[in-house]
Amino acid sequence: MVFINNFRHLKLNAEVICRFFPLFFLFFTTNKLHAQRMLFDVPDSATLAPKDIPVIKTGNSIISISGYLQPQFQATQESGAGEFQGGAFQGTATNRFRLRRGRIRFDYLFHDKNSRPSTYFVFQFDGTEQGVNIRDFWGRYYENKWNVLSVTAGLFGRPFGNELQLSSSSREAPERGRMSQILMKGERDLGAKITFNPRSEDNRLNFLVVDLGLFNGQGLTGSAEFDSKKDLVARNFYQTPKGEKLW
Repeated sequence: MVFINNFRHLKLNAEVICRFFPLFFLFFTTNKLHAQRMLFDVPDSATLAPKDIPVIKTGNSIISISGYLQPQFQATQESGAGEFQGGAFQGTATNRFRLRRGRIRFDYLFHDKNSRPSTYFVFQFDGTEQGVNIRDFWGRYYENKWNVLSVTAGLFGRPFGNELQLSSSSREAPERGRMSQILMKGERDLGAKITFNPRSEDNRLNFLVVDLGLFNGQGLTGSAEFDSKKDLVARNFYQTPKGEKLW
């Protein structure tokens, strides 16, 4: 799929056509909407779903390998024009092909003897013409005495808002809003969080998810922490229980 964007330097007619073409394309080619995958939504209330994600099962362990590619073509009227996400054009170039994202993700889930999720690890990297970078590298531990808490630590998405949580492979638009890109650049950060999410079907609060985390603050823009201050990020949301509809 080719995404065409960043046409602010083109004339009005071409700008309107090019900006709205992807919307018309999606409208006429999409007849079914699938559940959107979050940055870290598996498996808060269940296990990896074999019907949705290819998996390898070995005893109590499940391994999943997934990925996607987003090629992109960009055009501008002026040579060397600036671009928010991909960097400025070269001084003699007015169009280019590039890789917006090239992701490979590895998921590992271990169940206890009662088939409940126990530990979960994720490693994801992004490879483009600009280099290879780690996007996610975190682990999660589930307490299985009360089945309500989990602890996550490492490099992972900040639990803030809704748009920030959606993976770029499942959003309606390939890019997040400019506000999200500026305030939460890279979406990920180094830190730890605790999650309240009752996983038992008979728990009356199994619709509630509350995240509370501490993060370095600079996200992927800095290689190391430069002060002793941390960002406190919290989020709570409602999730529809399995088999139920929200009216």
